[in-house]
Amino acid sequence: MAPVCAVVVAGGSGQRFGNPGGKQLVNVAGRPLMSWSIRAFDRSNKVGHIVVVCPAERRAEMRRLAIDPFDYDTPISFADAGDTRQDSTRAGVHAVPAGFEYVAIHDGARPLITTEAIDHAVDVLMGDRSLDGVVCGQPRSTRSRSSMAIISSRRRRVSSIGPRRRRRSLASML
Repeated sequence: MAPVCAVVVAGGSGQRFGNPGGKQLVNVAGRPLMSWSIRAFDRSNKVGHIVVVCPAERRAEMRRLAIDPFDYDTPISFADAGDTRQDSTRAGVHAVPAGFEYVAIHDGARPLITTEAIDHAVDVLMGDRSLDGVVCGQPRSTRSRSSMAIISSRRRRVSSIGPRRRRRSLASML
């Protein structure tokens, strides 16, 4: 079994974006925005399950528009979004099926994550047992064109997620 479960958080309300339905299902290059993120995790052989976190009342719509039309190989389940991004992320982590040591957390409204970035972040985390997590990021310099930065921290930051706190995690922000 692949060692990573991806949690794709897609519970936003779209207040800042200005779309009452959020931006997760807005069409970008022929498919819903969040489906690009799901696709990147689905293509990684390191990811064995994907949890999509969304409002319960939008689950059928998200499934119909962003999951069912695409031929994903990775099993996908759902978790209910919370009142805040933090609550939604926590709900997604708690919905991770048993057996996964690593959890990848990604904002479903950030479609530029690549399978290569996911695999590299997982390799970095798995390759150094002293790390508790890694974060993918894109350098904000006009001089560096598109290099990937892996930022790691040796401090524990996930102590509040309950019984699964021993899992090591990676988060992506692309």
